[in-house]
Amino acid sequence: MHQPTSTTTKPTTTNLAMKRNNAQRFQGGSTADYMQMILPGPEDHIGNLYLGSLAAVRRVDLLKEHGIKHVFHIMRPGWEWEMDLEKFDFYSTTFPLHDELDEDILTDLDGVVDSLRCALLSGQNVLVHCRMGVSRSASIVIAYVIKYFGLSFEAAREFVASKRSKIDPNPTFTQDLRLYQVICRIREESKELRIYQSLIKVAELKMTQALDKQKRVLRQQSRERHARMRRMSDQEMVVQKEILGALEKDFGIDLDLIY
Repeated sequence: MHQPTSTTTKPTTTNLAMKRNNAQRFQGGSTADYMQMILPGPEDHIGNLYLGSLAAVRRVDLLKEHGIKHVFHIMRPGWEWEMDLEKFDFYSTTFPLHDELDEDILTDLDGVVDSLRCALLSGQNVLVHCRMGVSRSASIVIAYVIKYFGLSFEAAREFVASKRSKIDPNPTFTQDLRLYQVICRIREESKELRIYQSLIKVAELKMTQALDKQKRVLRQQSRERHARMRRMSDQEMVVQKEILGALEKDFGIDLDLIY
C-alpha cells in the first residue's frame, strides 16, 4: 500500500513538453469548473483556500487573477505538475497519491492538512488540486475542514460540496475520513480534558493559597489578641498595685496581712 510523502519545492527548469502535451487532455469544461473558493480567509493574514482540477493549474492567468501563490498537487507519483509553475513564481507542495481503493491517505493526512494550514496562515491563497478535483484533492480539503473547524465528516463533505458540487471521494478515502473525524474528536476531547484538569489544578492552587493566607491572618489576629490581653493584664496589675499602695499609705493597712 502506497504511503504518500510530501515535498515543497521551488523547482528547477526542465524540458516538460511531453508533460504539458499530456496535460492539455484534461482541460475540458468551462472556466467555472476549474476551481472554486472553499474558504475565504477571515483576516488579511490568512489566505483563501481553493479546490480545483489539473486544468486550473494550466491556467496561470486564472491563478494570478485569484491571487493564488501556493499550489498543492495531490497527484500520482512521477507527474510533478508543480514544475510547470516555476517561471511564474509559484510555490508548490506535492503529495503523491493515487485515486485507488487500496490507497492509504490516513497515515500522512495530518501532515498534509498541517502543511496546508501553514501555507494559509502565511497569508498565501492556496489551490489544492488533483486530476479532476473530485476525489483526492476534495478529500484533503474535507480533512482540513474536519480538523480545523471541528465538523463531522458528513458536515464537512456537505460544506465543501456546497462550494464544488462535483466532489466525490472514493469509498476508501471516505472510510479514512470518517476515521480521521474520530481521531480529531478524540484529540479534541483529550485536549479539553487536559485543559479541564489544568483548570482544576489552578483552582486547587488558588484555594490552597487562599487558605494559607486565611491561616496567616488568623494567626496574626491570635497573636494580636494575646498581646492585647497581656497589655490589659499588665495594666490591671499596675492599677491593683496603685490601689493597694494607696490603702497602705492612707489607711495603714498592712498588705502582707492581706496576702
